[in-house]
Amino acid sequence: MQIFIDSADIKEIREAASMGVIDGVTTNPSLVAKTGRRFEEVLKDILEQALPATMQDVVIVFVTVSGMKDGALQQQTYARKIYSHVLAGKMRSAIQITTASSLCAMLDLLAAGRLPSQGFIRQEDLSLPDFLANRFGRVFALDELSKAA
Repeated sequence: MQIFIDSADIKEIREAASMGVIDGVTTNPSLVAKTGRRFEEVLKDILEQALPATMQDVVIVFVTVSGMKDGALQQQTYARKIYSHVLAGKMRSAIQITTASSLCAMLDLLAAGRLPSQGFIRQEDLSLPDFLANRFGRVFALDELSKAA
C-alpha cells in the first residue's frame, strides 16, 4: 500500500515528507488555486523542495539494432547502467544526469548543424557514435558513471 498526500500546501507536504509516511503527492487545480499562487510556481515548489530527491536511482540504457550490412544480417547492442554521481561539482541523480545530458546533446548537435533544422528528428537521424562523441552525449560513455558513487 502507498500513501499520498493530496495537497498544494508546500508546508503540509514538507511536514508529511519529513515524517517519512508518504510515498508521493497528488494535487489538483482547485487545491493550487487555494494557495493564491501561480499554478506553475506551486508545482515547481512541490517538485523541487517538498519531496526528497533520491540519489539511489539507476538509469539503464539498452540499445539494439539489427539489419543488413555488407550482405549479412548483423546485430549491434549497447548497454550501460548510469548511477548518481558528482557532476559539475554537485551530486546529481542518474535521471538528472541522463535527462539533461540527452537534451543538451541534441540541442548542441542541432546548433552545430548536425541535425535537421526542422521537422521531427528520429533516433535513426543520429548515429550512436556521433551522440557519444558530443560534449554532452559523452556522459553516457563515462566509465565513472557506470559505477555506484
